[in-house]
Amino acid sequence: MNKGRIFLFVSLFSLILFNNFLGLFPFIFTRTSHLTITQTLALPLHLVPQGTPTPLIPFIVCIKTIRNIIRPGTLAVRLTANIIAGHLLLTLLGNNGPTITQSLL
Repeated sequence: MNKGRIFLFVSLFSLILFNNFLGLFPFIFTRTSHLTITQTLALPLHLVPQGTPTPLIPFIVCIKTIRNIIRPGTLAVRLTANIIAGHLLLTLLGNNGPTITQSLL
């Protein structure tokens, strides 16, 4: 692990730790409980592959966000197709089962 990444993670951890520590005091609302702060911290860390050129980062984040939104739908379609194929196979074998035994006799 190079020194730049270690510095990034230590500074990010320190920022989150300090902001959450402030929430222990009365009448102070932590910044990390806001959706904008957590999304700003999470999107570049989880949606940008390592080694991505800086000008392409916004496009990669958009593409990966759309991919993550569409993925449950495509998995549901694949699951439904597999279930229907299994039921269709059982129905075809069930309908042809008695004729197979009669033709063997």
